[in-house]
Amino acid sequence: MGSLLVIALILLALGLWLGWALARIRRRKKQGGGCAGCSSHCPYHDQCR
Repeated sequence: MGSLLVIALILLALGLWLGWALARIRRRKKQGGGCAGCSSHCPYHDQCR
């Protein structure tokens, strides 16, 4: 019973972290305004075409 609780907490934490990471990536893409402000050190530089 206790191990199920631990597994559930770990899955919940992973889900929250994944949601936060995806929201952060989406926000960062919006801030860049597509490719207008894309510099060579931008993580999405490969997609700037």
